[in-house]
Amino acid sequence: MDIEEGTLAVDFEGRIVSYGFGELDLLQPTYTITVHKSQGSEYPAIVIPMSTQHYPMLQRNLLYTAVTRGKTLVVLLG
Repeated sequence: MDIEEGTLAVDFEGRIVSYGFGELDLLQPTYTITVHKSQGSEYPAIVIPMSTQHYPMLQRNLLYTAVTRGKTLVVLLG
């Protein structure tokens, strides 16, 4: 983070990308990303919370999409 320049550098697996402070809302930590936003991406490990309080989100197609995002490790919590 460079306060004087107003920038933040982010390391995406070896690729450094610089963001201005006004652009920080474009970043979203992957640990908070939704299944919908993750479509087309892969992650080394994912954790999928499964709660009956949100049973509409337990549809087979959404669960399949969530599980197939994990490269090495997928953990289902229920």
